[in-house]
Amino acid sequence: MERWVTTGRTPYPRTAHQIARILDLEPDYLFPHLGHTRRTVPTAADELIACYPGRNAVPVHLWEDLIRRTSRRIDIMGDCGMADLVRDLPGVLAGKAADGIPVRVILTDPSTATNPIDHARLLAVAASYRPLLGTDNVTLAHYAGPLTTTVVRLDDDVLVRTSIDGCPMALAPILHLRHVSAGPLARLYLTSLDCVAEACLPLSAGTALRAVA
Repeated sequence: MERWVTTGRTPYPRTAHQIARILDLEPDYLFPHLGHTRRTVPTAADELIACYPGRNAVPVHLWEDLIRRTSRRIDIMGDCGMADLVRDLPGVLAGKAADGIPVRVILTDPSTATNPIDHARLLAVAASYRPLLGTDNVTLAHYAGPLTTTVVRLDDDVLVRTSIDGCPMALAPILHLRHVSAGPLARLYLTSLDCVAEACLPLSAGTALRAVA
């Protein structure tokens, strides 16, 4: 650490972002040359914090710790059982929104389900977010198609679950990524999230009431 202070050397992106997170400062403020030298061009390995073999392998406190520390933006695309992972999820999200943090939730439209089990599951998921309808800084939307990838963005932390053919979703791996400047992997999933958001239909109180009836 001394050489970063006394010689002006720049650490690897992953290290720089970890230090900035601890100090609650922007990485570029601490290290102005971050990402501008060949040595600090980030790779996917710099972004990967952990890879868990299924949702049950993720530390139970991680979801709640990350969402409660979030201070800039929250995006939830798809269903990862967040209501079961974070105590009083609607209340937590409403509190973040009240602090001026934009919250965006994108769910699969229950009417697109192809079997009764998926239809009931999607209705239950929609019901868990229903208390947020009409809340300032909260956007709820339906995507008229299957969401095979779940993306949860909490500031620079990105949690991703991708489906595997023939494998139950509960056993699908979950990646914990840290989005860094010019990082290729997290940006890929965040671009997917933004593209899906453009094709969504925002929900109002009336549409959601019909969906969860």
